Formats: sequence, C-alpha cells, structure tokens
Amino acid sequence: MQQRPDQPTILMGLALFLSQDVRPAIEDKGLSFRVLIASAVAMSMALEQSGMDQREIDEMQSLGRLLDGLVPTADLTPKCRRETLGHMNEEIARMLKEDDIAPQQLDDLRGLLKVTLASQIAAMNPRFDLSDTLEKTA
Repeated sequence: MQQRPDQPTILMGLALFLSQDVRPAIEDKGLSFRVLIASAVAMSMALEQSGMDQREIDEMQSLGRLLDGLVPTADLTPKCRRETLGHMNEEIARMLKEDDIAPQQLDDLRGLLKVTLASQIAAMNPRFDLSDTLEKTA
C-alpha cells in the first residue's frame, strides 16, 4: 500500500506542475504571471515546511535551556509545539522588557537568535549568504 505524500511534497509537486505544465500553456501574459506567482508561493511554502518539525524541536530545546526549564519535545503535536514556542517567546520578551535577564542569558539568546534565523533563512533560500562580513564594492 502506498503512503500519502506529506504536505511539502504535495506543495512542491503543485509548484512544479504550475510552472512546467500550466504556465507554458497560457497565452495571456497577465494570467501567466499570476500562475508564476502561485507556483513561487507553493514552492516557498514547501521549502518552509520541509524540516519544520526538527527546527521547532531544536528551537524548543534551546529556549528550554535558556529559560532553565525542561521541555518535552518527542511527543508534542505540531500545534502544541507552536503553542509552547509561542509561550516561551512571550517569556523571553517579558524578560527583555522588564530587564530581567542575566548577561550570560542575553549572550546565549543572541546566539540562539542567530542560529534560529540562519535555519529559517536556509530553509527558504539555501544559497543565501549567512556570513558575518559584508563585501566592500569599489
């Protein structure tokens, strides 16, 4: 028995179908452009969702260490993970607003933000340059 493809696979298939099969068959330039946009949106969603579970688990574990708490991650549903992440981020925001964060925690938070952003950017645009330096142009 075949298993149903996951959501990222379905979205990727939709994106490829729209860009490779549908768009070339459309003569109206305006409609063709809208199909191109729809294909790009489906591709972006597929890339974003690909590996999202692991990125959320990694972020929860890092935030749990930062907040000195243990976070169960193995058996949480995606919805529970997102809710837990939301609560954890709210607590971080509260700590920052009330200046209730130790200097080492702040340094750890900066590192965590860099890692989290790099992971999210890499999922959406794997070729994005994540180096800390900017090239100087003449």
